[in-house]
Amino acid sequence: MNSREQPLLEIEGRVCLYDLPAGVRLELDTGNHRYSLMNLGNGRVQICGHPEYCPEPTEVALRGSYLSPGMRLEFWHPNYNLVATSRIVDIRLIP
Repeated sequence: MNSREQPLLEIEGRVCLYDLPAGVRLELDTGNHRYSLMNLGNGRVQICGHPEYCPEPTEVALRGSYLSPGMRLEFWHPNYNLVATSRIVDIRLIP
């Protein structure tokens, strides 16, 4: 690990997006993809990690406010309407 890399912090249980300040970044693994999310506040996130829906950072609105292993990540995409991922396996906070 070089001096610019920081270790990821595992999150156990569920996380409420409204409890996180804007600018906080999360990484989560689903059964099929690894997503990077940056909290923009008020239920909006910038997301990337899906080769079709968000290969580049895309601003979306999350459906619901909680993320937890076993749940699906659901978001309203500006071009694809409601997108639901496979189940979340792991969530990490990027410090």
